[in-house]
Amino acid sequence: MLKDKSVKYLVYADILGFEELAKEVAGETGVDEDSVRENYLSNPLKDKIDEIKKDKETEVCTGRDDYLLFIDNFQKNIRSH
Repeated sequence: MLKDKSVKYLVYADILGFEELAKEVAGETGVDEDSVRENYLSNPLKDKIDEIKKDKETEVCTGRDDYLLFIDNFQKNIRSH
């Protein structure tokens, strides 16, 4: 997976409390739980990860709703995205 032995940062990105958060937001706003999960939790995170994937120095492993990122330059990636 990793092409060389240079220093990499490992970042785990996940929406903690995914189910409960969607229920809470749906209860307060009247928006459907599935819509909350998709439009306000899953898709925005996926879109941001897709943007980060464009960086040739970053490798991404995708789970169901979580991601592992192997990043060469942590500060560059966080600041630019």
